[in-house]
Amino acid sequence: MDNTKVHPSAFMDKNKKTLKSVHQSRKDSKISPTIKVKEERYLKKLSMISEQEEKWWEVRFLFHPESGARMIWDILILAFIIYQSLSVPYFICFNDIPSDLTNGFEFLMNICFISDVLATFNTGFYIKGTLVMNRKDIIKDYIKFWFWMDVVASMPYNWFVGNIFGGDSTSSAYNAPKVLRLMRIFRFLKVLRLLRLAKLKKILMKIEDYIASNTLANIFVFGKLLALVFFIAHWTACLWFFIGDQGSDIHPVTWITYINLQNSSIFEKYITSLYWAFTTMSTVGYGDITPFTITEKIYAMMTMIMASGVFAFTIGSIGALVSKANSVENAYREQAVAVNRYMKRKYLPNNLQFRVRRYLDYVWENKKKNKMDERQVLILLSEPLRDEIYSHIHGVVIKFCKIFEKFETNFISQLARTLINETFAPGDNIIEEGEMSDKMYFIMMGKVIIYHGLTKSMIQELGEKQYFGEISFFTSNPRCASVKCTDFVDVLSLTRLNFNCLASKFPEASEIIEGLIKNCEKGDFSCLDISCYLCEEVGHYAIKCKLLMINLDQEETRNKWMHERNDQNSKLVNNKDVQTPRFNRKIRKIKLCPRYNGRNVVGIPRENLMLTQAYPEISETPEPVVIESSTGDSIDCVQNVTIRPIYSELYLNSEESISPRGDAEGKNPRKAVFRLSLIKKKLLYDQASSVRIKKPVSRTSIIH
Repeated sequence: MDNTKVHPSAFMDKNKKTLKSVHQSRKDSKISPTIKVKEERYLKKLSMISEQEEKWWEVRFLFHPESGARMIWDILILAFIIYQSLSVPYFICFNDIPSDLTNGFEFLMNICFISDVLATFNTGFYIKGTLVMNRKDIIKDYIKFWFWMDVVASMPYNWFVGNIFGGDSTSSAYNAPKVLRLMRIFRFLKVLRLLRLAKLKKILMKIEDYIASNTLANIFVFGKLLALVFFIAHWTACLWFFIGDQGSDIHPVTWITYINLQNSSIFEKYITSLYWAFTTMSTVGYGDITPFTITEKIYAMMTMIMASGVFAFTIGSIGALVSKANSVENAYREQAVAVNRYMKRKYLPNNLQFRVRRYLDYVWENKKKNKMDERQVLILLSEPLRDEIYSHIHGVVIKFCKIFEKFETNFISQLARTLINETFAPGDNIIEEGEMSDKMYFIMMGKVIIYHGLTKSMIQELGEKQYFGEISFFTSNPRCASVKCTDFVDVLSLTRLNFNCLASKFPEASEIIEGLIKNCEKGDFSCLDISCYLCEEVGHYAIKCKLLMINLDQEETRNKWMHERNDQNSKLVNNKDVQTPRFNRKIRKIKLCPRYNGRNVVGIPRENLMLTQAYPEISETPEPVVIESSTGDSIDCVQNVTIRPIYSELYLNSEESISPRGDAEGKNPRKAVFRLSLIKKKLLYDQASSVRIKKPVSRTSIIH
């Protein structure tokens, strides 16, 4: 394929020939209506292409006014303008002859100024906020005013003066007094080069628009004020020396002759003049340099009047900058003190107080950087610009979410407006496992970790332009994991209510959402682009992973087997440690051992109490006694008594039940006295055959 470019004129001639041939063929032959329609469409396309090619030179090779190349060029021109504003008054007033290096630099500067004129002819401009990128309109607008100022300021006046007066600075004619005076007059033409200072403000405003940092903006404004003061002092010093130098030819005494400065070096003359300018502008006026002639006195008075205004403006501007910078810090200190008082009054823990202070520090640091809230900025803009800003800021995060790739662009741009900015501190739990929530989060800055709520084990770490919370957002199920911040995190939250309200306006989006919900209800999460971090398969999350379920079954089986084995081992090793409930309705009889005497009582130390001394009739009991009621039913008299059962009967006073510490369990000796009283009441029942009962005991007294 031939990739050679065709010149626009040749292309236009070719199109014209094609149009003529088409019109001639239509006249000579009959054409069907369908072919005529196609021909008309084709002719319209050719005419549009020809019109565009005719205007190709009006739009091609134009510089955007906000482009980086144009910005660098403007900064270069700004440096040349600053040099001219200092060099032109100096060379005019101090009669200093420039060196060859200075002449070469000024020649290069003149070339740059002429090139700037050509570049301006090819740079777009704004009219009432509308960008104009048409060469005809650019030329018309530039020629109206700025072109003539740039041409006058770009003229090489040094070259004209040098050619008129011979160009040789060492010749006697060149150094003649009359010639020097005439040259000095012609040198005032260089003042016209200072007309470019009118562009200085425009360039500085363009540079200031690119500054985003508040600190740099304050430094830039402070630098402009200092530069303004220095430039005014420089011009004042140059003109002050010029008046004294010119007056020395007319008046016998001037400020220069009074301090014997006429034979000093040019550098000393300049520093002395600059010293007087600063002392006068600052209203100090030491009095060592004073005017003598009328011209000098008038100029000194005018300088004082002008300097008072400049001094007041400069000091006021600097004070406003300092107070503006301190206003934010003062407001922060006031609120920090109020928050500290509140936390102290409520006796909050120190750890919580520390977290609150860190959060406030982070919020205030962002406030210092931004100065204006995002909402305040967006309110000032029109709705289309607002939507475009939202799509650029929030849309970037949404584009990284694969869930929304199927949705149309208009829906995404509208969705970006519903996102809400939220900030979380380190250690904050954005999501708790098991909670019900209807939010989905997109991370703008910071990092979070996803962890299991019970085991506290980390599942995954997420960073910028990642998202979480999509499972509960689409399924309305409880959260399956917890999310915790590792540092300060800025997120964009999307609520289900706003999402559904927006989706109701887009039928296609509603269908896609319904399909997502159905797939999630079936257990297929591949539509949400969810992958398991255990098996790395798409379609399920870690809690529902088969590997995890198998491991859980194995763990449960192993724990169950180990528990049963431990029970069996404990029964084989020490069968006495097996405890049964303290109250058992199936036990109806109490069997007393024949060895029942005062030395072998349940839970009573043998040396503490002799039962035979208190109840001598007990020692005479040769056989076990069974206590029964008058109705023939055995009485449940073991309630609230901890007695170790063997098979289906209770043996009181057996050797196995004796505890050397006093209690049946060997823990509390005081319980033995209470149990002894219970045994006494049981033995004093009126139906006991071998025990003589003096007073019957009721059932309630036995139980209670």
